[in-house]
This record gives sequence, structure tokens and C-alpha cells, in this order.
Amino acid sequence: MSKIVTIKTDEPRKTRRSVPDVSDDQREKRLCNLALTRVEERMENGTATAMEYLHFLKLACEKTKLETEEVRYKTEFLKAKTEAIAKAEQSSLDYANVLKAMTSYGSTILAASEEDISDII
Repeated sequence: MSKIVTIKTDEPRKTRRSVPDVSDDQREKRLCNLALTRVEERMENGTATAMEYLHFLKLACEKTKLETEEVRYKTEFLKAKTEAIAKAEQSSLDYANVLKAMTSYGSTILAASEEDISDII
């Protein structure tokens, strides 16, 4: 079996900058990845702080996973509720338009039948 050898240098790592970020979301993701890489390096070296360890222990905790899932479900529920309200408003507008059309159609029939009656008399 081969052994993995790591070479440590005192030179700071040069970060290479790829394509500029287009949006704030991309920038945030890039910065999070950079921070995670640095924390991972410190954890492997044994120089990470207690807060860094605690952060990842909390992420691994079942309670945190359940809370995250609960927040996700609540968000989906609120989105569905918002869509249902919008559909109900659109439905009431459609219903009002149908009633308006039926009323105008009914008045046209009444006006036409009154003309027919006056022609007969």
C-alpha cells in the first residue's frame, strides 16, 4: 500500500480567480466553498477552533436535520397556500366575468323578445 505524503510549505496559497461572479448567489456559494475548504484544512491540521468543530457537529445532529426539513416543508406549504389564494382570486374574477357575460346575454334576449312582441301587437 502506498502512503499519502503531504508537503507543507510556508508560502501562502495563491488563489486563482476564475470567471467573475454574475450574481450575489454565485458569489455567496464561492465564498462558502472557500471557507469550508479553509476549515477543512484546519481540521486536518488540528488547528481548528472549538466553534468550527461545534458547527459541524450541529450539522451532523439528527435534531438539526429534522428542524431543517421542517423549515423546508413549511416553506413549501406557504408557497402552496399562496398559489391557492392566487387561484381562488382568479377563479372569483372568472366567475364575475361569466356572470357579467350571462347578464348581458340575458338582457339581449329580453330586448329581442320584447321587439318580437311589439311587432306582433
